[in-house]
Amino acid sequence: MSHIEDKFEGPVESNEECEGSVELTTSDILENLYWTLSLVKEIQDIENLEAYSKRRPIDFHIISHIIIGWLCVPLLMILYSILKTSYNVEFPKYINLDSDFYWFFIPYPVIVLLVNRLTLLCKWMKYSSRVKQNNQLLPGVKENLYHESIVPTEYWSPANVSTLIKYFEQERVSNMGEALNMLDEAIRHQEKMEKLDDIERATYYS
Repeated sequence: MSHIEDKFEGPVESNEECEGSVELTTSDILENLYWTLSLVKEIQDIENLEAYSKRRPIDFHIISHIIIGWLCVPLLMILYSILKTSYNVEFPKYINLDSDFYWFFIPYPVIVLLVNRLTLLCKWMKYSSRVKQNNQLLPGVKENLYHESIVPTEYWSPANVSTLIKYFEQERVSNMGEALNMLDEAIRHQEKMEKLDDIERATYYS
């Protein structure tokens, strides 16, 4: 039985009931917040691992592709010479090492695609068992968090929970209602500043 449940005669139904029905001391709140933070981080790690295992490994800027493409040209030309001189491989007449070297850029997108697919396959083979195991654990973690955490679900992020902890440790608030109101104000302020930054950038580049 959790330190929240033992303040009830029966089990806790949801984090909303915890927030409204239980008189918690600052120590109780901080203990629950630290516990919530650990589970929220666990959820984030699970989700990040799955996203990482499916993310494309090569996502360069166009300038990087051009530079790497140029670097690949000498290697492809060397391969061309080896195949033609040592193994007598006949290439089409329009692929000419002496003049039309731009043909050696053509294989580069294919090389990038193949490297991407091969790397993704290797990553998925490496992490697939962990991802599947984590996905089986994730519903239970969220259910446990929902029933025992005093933090509403819309604030389940490491940044939000860490901010709530900071409010209580700095004695800026005395209860969860005040803390959530202060967090809402901080979130709205952050969104307002981001919108102003977007407007300034749009005005600068227009």
